[in-house]
Formats: sequence, C-alpha cells, structure tokens
Amino acid sequence: MNASEHLPPLLEYDFERSFDERPAIEWMKENWSKSFVFSALYAAVIFGGQQFMKERQKLELRKPLVLWSVSLAVFSIIGAVRTGWYMLYIVSVSLQYHQGCADRLYHRGCADRLVHAVHCVCLSLCSIIGAVRTSWSMLYIVSVSLQYHRGCVDQLYHQGCADRLVHAVHCVCLSLCSIIGAVRTSCIIGAVRTGWYMLYILDTSGFKQSVCDQSFYSGPVSKFWAYAFVLSKAPELGDTVFIVLRKQRLIFLHWYHHITVLLYSWYSYKDRVAGGGWFMTMNYLAHALMYSYYAARAAGVRVPRPLAMLITTTQIAQMVMGLVVSGLVFFWMQDGRCFSYLDNILWASLMYLSYLFLFLSFFYQTYIKGGSRSSKKTIKAD
Repeated sequence: MNASEHLPPLLEYDFERSFDERPAIEWMKENWSKSFVFSALYAAVIFGGQQFMKERQKLELRKPLVLWSVSLAVFSIIGAVRTGWYMLYIVSVSLQYHQGCADRLYHRGCADRLVHAVHCVCLSLCSIIGAVRTSWSMLYIVSVSLQYHRGCVDQLYHQGCADRLVHAVHCVCLSLCSIIGAVRTSCIIGAVRTGWYMLYILDTSGFKQSVCDQSFYSGPVSKFWAYAFVLSKAPELGDTVFIVLRKQRLIFLHWYHHITVLLYSWYSYKDRVAGGGWFMTMNYLAHALMYSYYAARAAGVRVPRPLAMLITTTQIAQMVMGLVVSGLVFFWMQDGRCFSYLDNILWASLMYLSYLFLFLSFFYQTYIKGGSRSSKKTIKAD
C-alpha cells in the first residue's frame, strides 16, 4: 500500500528530486553486511583506545567537539524537518482520501479544518515535546475547540463519522501525553484505558498509512533523507572517539546503542520494511535535540538540568513509540497490509526493549536516585 500513488506533488529541492534511490537500495542489499565490519573495527578502536589513553594525558578537543556536535545537530534538524513533514503529509492526505467519510467531510467544509488541525497539533506537540504542563494545556485546548465547533461535530455524529474522529484525536493526544510526560501517571492510565479502542482507530486512520507505507524509501523528499539516515550511522561512531580521547566515562548504553543502530538500520533499509519512516523520523528528532544540547555543553554553555531530563525523557518516548510501531507492524502484517519480516520485527522489538530498559535505568539512577545532586552525566545515544 503506497500512498504516493494518490498524493499530489510535494515540494522538493533539486538534490532531493534528482536522487535515485534504486541504486542506493541495491548497494545496501549487496553491502549491508559490511556494517558488521564497521562495528568490529569500532569496538577494537574504542576499547583499544581506552588502553592507549590509560597512561596518557587527556585531550581537551573542545573546538573540534563543538564543530562535530553542531554539524550533526544541523544535519539532524534538517532531516527531522524534511522527514517529519513527509510523514505528516502522508497522514493528512490519507485522512482526506479515507473512503466516503472524508468525502462527506470535505463537502461540508470540515475536511480542511480537520487536516489543518492535525497539522497544527502535530507541529505544536513537536515543539513542546518536553513541556509536560504545556502538553496538558494543548489537550485542554483541543477539547474546548471540539466543543466550540459543536455544530459541525453534531452533524458528523449523525453520519457516523464524528465519533471515530473525536475519539481518534482524544486517544492520540492521551497517548502522546503518556509518552512525552511519562511521569504523569494519570495520562498513562488514560492511554492504557483507551488502548484497545486506539488499535481500532489506528487501523482505519491515516496513522496506519504512515506506518505501513513503503513509499518513505522512494517518495518525494523522504527518499534522500532515508538513505542519508542509514549512511550517517557509520560516521556517527566518531562520537565515541571524543569520549575516549578526552578520557570520559564510557557507559555500556553508548557503545551498545551505536553498534545495534548501525546494524539494524542497514539491515532494514535493504528490505524497505514497514515502520521505517517512523523509526527514522523519531531518530532524527531525538538527534536534533541531543546534538544541539551537546554542542552547547561543549561550547561551555551552562545548560539547565531540566533540559537534560527532557532529552532523556524524549529518548524514552522514542523507545516506547518504537515498540508500539513494531507491534502495529506485526498486527497489520498478518492480513497483508504491512510489509515486513518476522525476524525484523523480532530484532526491532528486542532492540527497542533493551534501549527502554537501559534509558529508564539511567533516568532512575541519575535524576531520581541521584536526588538533588547535579549530574554531569550525559548520554550520546538516540
């Protein structure tokens, strides 16, 4: 199921338009196993480097680290904007074309407002991803707005569409709140209580299209950034070189994450499996926040502790969402609506589950058990 067959043209830059993904995919099919070679060399360099630096004075490397972090931050920000826009575009257009319900909405003047509402809410949530209190305010605003437009909703209700649409917005907002503000237990309870109905909504809405659609690997805009994403996982291994040469503490999560993301990204890209659009977009977004933070730290800017907590919370949210998407791919794969392989879903689930455990452990040890101590620990991981 490819939404690109029904999409109107999407604005592309020349370099995005001229990129041919077919040779890239073929190259990855032939060379993806080289990711194991890169991983082995990476492990040898970092652990051998630690032994090499043991009796030597640490290097400062402040300026190179700032340049490195800024470069990756800019790359990730652009990637997050471009892939995020494409994912939002898929969801919005899918909602517009969704069977007769969307047609009836359009003729009644509601579709335009619906699509723009989804667009604005998504952008707003991205911009306030760590602001827990603000996310609750957004939920309140959406609810009040729906009540305010009661006339339109009442008309839709009698046609059988509004109940699904209102519940879709409601459930998605609750789920996003539970991910973004994981410590807000009332929102988590709300997401659990609506979970089963959420599966039905996701099964019939634009979100399903965004998960199952393989055009992310070949569609306008996203095809270039999908390939750039998987290739970037090799040079990103250079993060650890700075840690080794500066004789900083190298935690298990850091190098484990780098190796497994490289292996899984190259392994999955060659098969263009479902869910890849969400995995890559979330990773771009997490990196945009993370490398901006590390660039500021390397430049000597004092960053508030809550911001470090925000980044870790964002990373935890990414792992939860990764598990959700993997589960949905498995669920939808059973009736042929999502293309993937069982072993790919298994590896993705194990990977995200291990990340979730490690990030939760880090969050607890650093921000809860650590109490009021000002932690200087940072994680260079997604």
